[in-house]
Amino acid sequence: MRCKLTGESGVVSPIGYLTSMGIIFEVHKHQPIRSKQDTLALVRFPIERSIKTLAFSTPDGTLLLVAFPGIERLDYGRLAKALHIKRSGLRPADTAQLLMLGMEPGGVTPISAAGNATMVFDSQVPEMGHVYCGGGTPDQTLRLHVKDIIQLASKTVVASIVAS
Repeated sequence: MRCKLTGESGVVSPIGYLTSMGIIFEVHKHQPIRSKQDTLALVRFPIERSIKTLAFSTPDGTLLLVAFPGIERLDYGRLAKALHIKRSGLRPADTAQLLMLGMEPGGVTPISAAGNATMVFDSQVPEMGHVYCGGGTPDQTLRLHVKDIIQLASKTVVASIVAS
């Protein structure tokens, strides 16, 4: 499958980054996914093998990519505590910030060539093996080994961040 390595802005796409780093991965194309219901209806992979990623910014301008098992719910209080910030300091990343990371709304992924993002992984993620995650656009899902995702992250935090 032929994929674009960079977007119109020249930012390296997540797929371009994986390719440039020699990471083995699969791309699954599908209709755009916007919700958990879309995930269940449109893709044919086990949801318990998926990683959901949300993007946030903090008052100091830090961009966060927060990855946790797709069947879980994020606990914002635990996330804030792990980052030593107030809960009110977590703001959803806007479209411009996502584009700087090589992503589109609805396609957030834990993979970015941008060195200015901090990757936050729930403590369950490093043990998940091969996973499915966003591919940078809402119409593609990637399958790769979680160790490769973690290896690519320049700044990493691992903590228990899902609801009990």
